[in-house]
Amino acid sequence: MQNLDQDLKRAFQEALQGDHRQRRDCINKVFTDDASFWHIAHIADGKEDIWGIYQLWAGNNRKIGIEFLRIVPDPQRKVVVVDILEHCHIWWNPLFTFTGGPVVYLHTILELKHTAEGKMKISHQYDHTMWLESLLYYNLPHQIGHFFKNQYRPFIGRVYATAGNWIYDILHSTYVKTVLAQIHAVSKSAPHDLGLDWRQQEITIPA
Repeated sequence: MQNLDQDLKRAFQEALQGDHRQRRDCINKVFTDDASFWHIAHIADGKEDIWGIYQLWAGNNRKIGIEFLRIVPDPQRKVVVVDILEHCHIWWNPLFTFTGGPVVYLHTILELKHTAEGKMKISHQYDHTMWLESLLYYNLPHQIGHFFKNQYRPFIGRVYATAGNWIYDILHSTYVKTVLAQIHAVSKSAPHDLGLDWRQQEITIPA
């Protein structure tokens, strides 16, 4: 990333509003392999888990809106502050649909890192939603707040990431596409054209 203001806006738009291919390319381009993603609900470690979380969130939101309030880069410290309003539209929740979707205010801090290729990439992303963080982590009884902050988030982060990657693999797997293509081709093969039902043919598997 060279122009932090323009490049970061484009990265958020592709990760949240793009299709699955744009999202994959964006995550590969802007995050380091060992990047981490800290959020009120989860913690993700590694680019693959970050991709899975973005995929799951975007898959649950149709036409999610993004409004950039400010982008404040500090190149010397390799930190960028990004304030965003997300207009969420959860397609499976009728309340969200009829109300136009809730607006989420995110105060995001990005830590940057120079790679061996000489590129600037994101090594850490911290998403803060101040009111909820205060409620969950600091106003509940200490043991409950400690559980949410240090136990729940790493676990649920892996669950979210796994679900996002699993859904993507099911819908866009090369293996699935290949098998479907083979089944389609076999149904039009010679035995079928000759009046023989290939489904009833005996199949011998070598030992």
